[in-house]
Amino acid sequence: MLRRRLIGILPVFLGVSLIVFVLLRLAPGDPLSLLVPDGSSQAEVERIRHEWGLDRSVPVQYWEFLKKATLGDFGESYKYREPVSKLVLERLPATVELALLSLLISTMVAIPIGIVSAVRRNSALWDHGTMSLALLGTSMPPFWLGIMLIIVLGGQLNLLPVGGRLTYGIELTHITGLYLLDSILTLNWEAFSDACRHIIMPAFTMGVVMAAMAARITRSSMLDVLGQDYITTARIKGLPERTVILKHCLRNSLCTIVTILGIQLGTLLAGSIIIETVFSWPGVGSLLIQAIGYRDYRVVQFTVLLFAFIYILVNLLLDFVYTWIDPRVRI
Repeated sequence: MLRRRLIGILPVFLGVSLIVFVLLRLAPGDPLSLLVPDGSSQAEVERIRHEWGLDRSVPVQYWEFLKKATLGDFGESYKYREPVSKLVLERLPATVELALLSLLISTMVAIPIGIVSAVRRNSALWDHGTMSLALLGTSMPPFWLGIMLIIVLGGQLNLLPVGGRLTYGIELTHITGLYLLDSILTLNWEAFSDACRHIIMPAFTMGVVMAAMAARITRSSMLDVLGQDYITTARIKGLPERTVILKHCLRNSLCTIVTILGIQLGTLLAGSIIIETVFSWPGVGSLLIQAIGYRDYRVVQFTVLLFAFIYILVNLLLDFVYTWIDPRVRI
C-alpha cells in the first residue's frame, strides 16, 4: 500500500506544478518590474528578459523548471535574489509552530466538548449550548476574529503584542527555528514568555475556529458509536460509565476524529495565509502573499508545491495512525 501511495505522489506533483505554472503566467503583471532598474533602455530590458528565461514560450519554461526541480534547484527569487528553497524553508518553522499550537488548542477544546455533548445529548446547556457556540465558531471568519482580538487585547487593553514573533532586543539562540522549543532547550525563559505572548492571539484565532468544526464531528462520531450493541453490552456487564465512554466509545470514534484533525493540520499549515497577514506573522503564508503581489513566480511555485507535499505527508501519516487505532484497517 505504501509503495502505491508513494508512486501516486508523482502525478499529483506534476498536476499541481502544471496548474500553478500556467495560471501564474496567465495572470496580469510582469516580473520584469522587479528585475529591470528604472530608466533602463529597451535593449537592457530584453537582455534581462533573456537572462532570466522570460522570453521563452510557456511550455519551454515549464520543461526547464521540471528539469531543474528534479535536481532540487527551484531557481532564484526575482525580488530577494536568493534561492527560493532557502527563502521559503527559513520561514517554514514559524508556520509550523503556529499550526501545531493552533491544532493543540483545537484538540483540547473540541474533543472534550464533543464527548460531553454526545454523552449529554439534547441537554439544554451541554448539548444545545455548546453546539450553538460551535455553529457560531464555524460561521465566524477567522480574519474578523483576529482583527477583533487585535483591537481589544492589543489596542484597547494593551495586553498582548499585535504582530511578529519576538520583541526586538530579546536574544534567542536558534536551534530548530521553533521559538517556543528553542527557548525551552536553551532555558531562556524571558524569550519563552515573550514568544508565548506573541503567538497566543494568532494561535487562538486559528484554533478556536477549527475547534468548532472538530467538536461537531466528534459529537456526531460519538453518537454513532453510542448506539452500537457492544456499548449496550458493556453497560449491562456493569462497566463504569467512564470506562465505557473513554475506552470503548472514544476509541472506536478515533478514526473519524483523527481524520478531521489531520485535515485540519494540513489546512492550518497551508491555510494560515490570512492569519499570518493579519498578525504580521513572518511565516510562509505572508511570504506567499508578498510573492503573488510582486509576481515572484518562483517563490509561489515552490511554496504551493511545498504545501502539496505537506498535505500528502499528512495523509500518509494518517494511514499509519489508522492501523494503530484500529488493527482491522490493516485487513
